[in-house]
Amino acid sequence: VAFDAAGNYTKGIMGCANETTYKNYTTKDSVDAKATSPTAPVSVYAYTKTTGSTIYEAADKAAYVSNNAPRLANLRAGTDLDGDDSVSSTELAYYAYEDSLTDWASAKASLNLGGSNKGKFTAKGKTIIQPEILGGNGALYYSYKITGAGYTISGQNASVFMAADTGTANSREDQIKGATADITLQVGDFINLAHDSGSSNTSKGILDCSIDEPVKVELTFWDSTDVTTKFVNSQTAKANVYMGVALRDSESPKVDIKPVYWKSLTDNSTYKKKGNDGKDIEPSTYADLQGHIELPGDLPTSFNATAGATDKEMDRDPKLSGIVVLKGSVSDNKMLSKVLMSITNGTDGMNATNGSFDKVKVAAADTAHCFDAAATPAAVTAYPLASYASGTWTVANDLANYGVKFEISDSQVGESGHTANWTLVWDTSFVSNVAATDLAIRVFACDQTATAGTGSAQTGIDGSTQYAAPTFSDNKFSAGSDTPTATSVDSEGNPVYTPYYKVDVVPYITGLETVMTAKGDAYGRTSTGRYPVYFYKNSTTSTTTMAAGLTEGQKEASDTAGFAVKGFNLAAKNASVTRKVADTATSGEETATITASGPLVITMNSVKSLNNLNNDDAHGAYDKTVVKADWATDTNATYNSWKNYTNRQPNKESNLLLTDDVYIDVWQLNNKAVVPVRGIANDVTMKINPQT
Repeated sequence: VAFDAAGNYTKGIMGCANETTYKNYTTKDSVDAKATSPTAPVSVYAYTKTTGSTIYEAADKAAYVSNNAPRLANLRAGTDLDGDDSVSSTELAYYAYEDSLTDWASAKASLNLGGSNKGKFTAKGKTIIQPEILGGNGALYYSYKITGAGYTISGQNASVFMAADTGTANSREDQIKGATADITLQVGDFINLAHDSGSSNTSKGILDCSIDEPVKVELTFWDSTDVTTKFVNSQTAKANVYMGVALRDSESPKVDIKPVYWKSLTDNSTYKKKGNDGKDIEPSTYADLQGHIELPGDLPTSFNATAGATDKEMDRDPKLSGIVVLKGSVSDNKMLSKVLMSITNGTDGMNATNGSFDKVKVAAADTAHCFDAAATPAAVTAYPLASYASGTWTVANDLANYGVKFEISDSQVGESGHTANWTLVWDTSFVSNVAATDLAIRVFACDQTATAGTGSAQTGIDGSTQYAAPTFSDNKFSAGSDTPTATSVDSEGNPVYTPYYKVDVVPYITGLETVMTAKGDAYGRTSTGRYPVYFYKNSTTSTTTMAAGLTEGQKEASDTAGFAVKGFNLAAKNASVTRKVADTATSGEETATITASGPLVITMNSVKSLNNLNNDDAHGAYDKTVVKADWATDTNATYNSWKNYTNRQPNKESNLLLTDDVYIDVWQLNNKAVVPVRGIANDVTMKINPQT
């Protein structure tokens, strides 16, 4: 074997080593082809001869000297996970080697990412495959073949993939330094690439598939060795990338609601007041709370299904008042688009007729979404409170004017999908008619799908097809449910959360403002917890009224006196309010008989306050119980425990036994009752009139 100076093969004898004669033998010889030839096709001429130079047998075989074929030092890939139509360095996370192979001899002629039984990742948008190559003569090019279930897509990119080094020191062609370049599968490629003829699947694009049944992307890198033709017989390296695909996304998102809870005064589902710095103020007493909850497990046995059949407020639904906090989670296998919510009982609630959710839509173009008929329940109208686009959440936030503050936290976009936690701060007094029973809270999620038409913004994998930048639109909505959340457990005993929660919104009294409470909390209630109140009569014929107007300088000559009620859901769109009380209520006001001693009940929209019916020892998940007999000997411990009960109002100054029960003791004062003929009246006594 011999070569001339130009590297062309010439017949000749380079020498034959280890010639041994056997009956049957094989002669092996070696040639330092790198020293005698560049990369090129050659012929190998072999023969046998006698000592007399007679050639008995000869062979002329085609061969190839490959001294500088391209080799893969590494192979990386990644996909757009957050929907911003780019692949960041953190998303380019899948690779064949942790470190590159810097030695050409150890680099590979072929590399795989994943395998036919398990893809390396799931493509969810624009996808980049980034080979790192050592060697190869001249410019490099690539061809591709994509194989999925029932189809293939193949083609060549005639544009230069990696340019020739043109004499650069320590270069790719010198096998010293690897070079990288990106092969980009645009969203348009996934949607629009035509299948090869003969494919049984006639759809377009790289079709969705699971990571367990991945699509194979086979890439061949061709160099430009002299006397060879790219895409035909030049030197090559190959990369195979196996991946799942989830762009069209046939899987619906999932969403759930967690039930309200009470662990302590500072850890519960009521909203905390905010300081001037915007941070939460930890409540120190019940008076600092922005709302109130009655948990089903804490309700007395008088609240049951039988009682609820005739009075819906007497069932075992949770009872909410004021500003409460609802939480849950949402997830999708690809990308979330919106979180939506409906709160209604068909008549009352946060619905379009109330106008509250209407005005806090996150996008003016959004309209109410009616869900697929196949969803359960069908045709529920809900309103978007959060939307996701280009890696950013936009949320509804107007607690003061519309009673809604929505928050998204812990939003994570990764190869397994998109997950987030949601929080709804809800001022329940924005419910139409202030209070209502059997309010169905339903939360939904929507995921997104991508579309990309022809255009000029992006170049496809073939190097010639142009696509418009992709757009993302609503795709599938999560299924509804008629099973209330956390009413069952799974096989491991964990609660099963659903996207449905049924609650009652009720008035709640936090206390009364009277002339006595103006002197301080220690004087406002009796030892049994009752509220002393009074009214005046200037004469026996004067009309008896009780209205607010409680000022220190109130004249005894007035026909009016009285008290005011503090609490939640006592007025529309005002969760925490002090409301005047009249003995004759007008439409829309609370009704209460206040001219006689006894329990005080506030009623809104036929829903009554439950202060006097609830469980005084309710404490939710708070785990420290109190023995009442201990309060006198260990005041601090008793106070610190009872203040963490939902329906207790211990007063450390005077009375640890106070609860949220509201009973009034009416003191009837008549400044004409004792009028002596002359002089003054001494030792006048008064007593509570328990009846009138």
